[in-house]
Amino acid sequence: MGYQNHRLTDKTREEEYFRAMAIIATIQDLLGHEHVTTTQRYCRVVNLKVQRDYYKAMEAVLRKAQDESMERSHEWRDEFC
Repeated sequence: MGYQNHRLTDKTREEEYFRAMAIIATIQDLLGHEHVTTTQRYCRVVNLKVQRDYYKAMEAVLRKAQDESMERSHEWRDEFC
């Protein structure tokens, strides 16, 4: 094809950037923000909240899995010891 990997990667990044900017412009319009920086700040806050919620949920999942593992090891010990 004649393309080098970094050129394809750069093109992909450019396309992702323009898609993201189009989405931000749409959100800006929907929210009625005069400046795109306000919308970007809002989106960043939302992303941080999603990230915090994700990590909080994963902590709960890991804690539950750890508790269940401890219960199984106690059951095994009680059964075989």
